Amino acid sequence: MRRIFKQFPLLWGLALLACNDPRPVDPGTDPQVGGPVKGYPTEAGKPIGAPSSKTIGPDGGTLTSADGKLTLTIPAGALSRETLISVQPSENKAPNGAGPAFRFAPEGTRLAKPALLSYRYERGEISGPVPGNLNLAAQAESGVWNLTRAAAADTTKQTVAAEVDELDPFAFIEKYKLSPEKLEVIPGEKRRLAIYYHPQGFFPPGGKGAERPLSEAVIAPQGIVQEVTINGLKAPNPNEWGTFWFAGQTRQSEFDFVAPSKVPVKSRNPLALGVRLYDPNGKMYFQLVSNAEVFPAGELTVDGKSYDDPVVVFMPIDNHSVHIQVTQRLAQVGTSAPSQVTASFNFYKGTGTYTLDGGNLGDYSVGATVEGKKGFYSNHYLEEKGGTVYVPVRVSITEVIKEGKKVSARGSITGTLYNGKKSDAIRVEAYFLVAFPQY
Repeated sequence: MRRIFKQFPLLWGLALLACNDPRPVDPGTDPQVGGPVKGYPTEAGKPIGAPSSKTIGPDGGTLTSADGKLTLTIPAGALSRETLISVQPSENKAPNGAGPAFRFAPEGTRLAKPALLSYRYERGEISGPVPGNLNLAAQAESGVWNLTRAAAADTTKQTVAAEVDELDPFAFIEKYKLSPEKLEVIPGEKRRLAIYYHPQGFFPPGGKGAERPLSEAVIAPQGIVQEVTINGLKAPNPNEWGTFWFAGQTRQSEFDFVAPSKVPVKSRNPLALGVRLYDPNGKMYFQLVSNAEVFPAGELTVDGKSYDDPVVVFMPIDNHSVHIQVTQRLAQVGTSAPSQVTASFNFYKGTGTYTLDGGNLGDYSVGATVEGKKGFYSNHYLEEKGGTVYVPVRVSITEVIKEGKKVSARGSITGTLYNGKKSDAIRVEAYFLVAFPQY
């Protein structure tokens, strides 16, 4: 589906009332297995941006990534000679990673004095940028990530920072993370979120020491979340922003979000989905936030007029037949019939481009109605001297995902349709997305 992505102000909230971990543990042991923490190896992330390089010598200097979001500040005396240093952002494969990872070269370069690594994040990249929830980690040759020290967060400037003694592949890590941090949904779509956490202790604010291997992130324990919110209002009361609540009967660390029935106003979209963590004494620790942006289920243009947020139906009838319908919402219509585009055919084979024309008569139907006009438009017209002319209409299905009886699909219907005569023609463009719950 063609989506027009617009830049809206992200709604994001954060409340910090205490800095102590609600479940402190021995940093050197895994409380779930009672033994030493075993590192969790991952593959190295693929590059996701252009590299940036600069020569820095004994007088120190600053290296900035190509996108301007990462800054490495090397103090005077950290390097003994002129060195060409480069950095490139990459996929963050670390468990509970926040934002991108970064690879430096020459890798393994030791610094006589600590350098400061600072990243300017976008809202939605980090679900809980608060003291005690962020550490910096370095990836070893084995693929294991090791916590190196605590990271500081400035929510006003939207930066996270930590000192480094060596140029390694680095990534910022969250102890508690609401996943996914960003959602793109259509009206009525249902999605599941969960809190993942690292059982072993993180370095406390300002802390550092011997490197600690990072284990795989697991679902957070039951009982740490007492409240959930949408745009700062306590859930689960259904409202214009949808519903957000615990997934099970008990207060676990998984949650279900059902998007509102229509796209919210721009000032409230994306929606801020918040979960508030509490310590065993009932004191609020902090809040994690995921941003859910609601997009229309489709785009419909009929006879030069466009309609927002149409109703979409994508219905496979059997292994070879499908029915697709994109309809103007009745709330926009009034007393007239809605504008609508439909296409059905019995040579459906999944993704691909299908041409509906005179070459496969009897195997398809395609048509449209127009708000304020009478008649039914189809892909053929009658010539004045007799005979029927068929004009191709194209149906493009770019994605189909099946899960049991549920189907998620996206695609388009485009072409010119006629109301019996060549002179009474309309152009139709319908883009659709049908989604099922992602769990």
